[in-house]
Amino acid sequence: MEDMEDAEKTKLEELLMCPVCQDVFKDPRQLPCGHSMCLACLQTLMDHSSDVPFRCPDCRTHFGPIVGVHRSFALEYMDQRFDALKEQIGESFESVKKLQEDLKHEVSFVHLI
Repeated sequence: MEDMEDAEKTKLEELLMCPVCQDVFKDPRQLPCGHSMCLACLQTLMDHSSDVPFRCPDCRTHFGPIVGVHRSFALEYMDQRFDALKEQIGESFESVKKLQEDLKHEVSFVHLI
């Protein structure tokens, strides 16, 4: 069961991964071509890009000197939910580990009797 959860988490992380920094999106922005990246990554790329006009790092589509980007509210929401779920899973996992330890101690005590 845990392997399936890990696989699902990995797939979700891949969907929420910025193609530039390879981390889960932080303040995601969507380019006119539909690809997304973190705002900080976009700013860094534009500041250090020798490509004029700017090109999307995913599909290499050219844009004019001023790139119209939009905040990606859907990705931002999904990222927030993903973080909340990771926290919940972590808390649940810790509870299960504690229960396992408690059971081990009880079983050891019963064997002593």
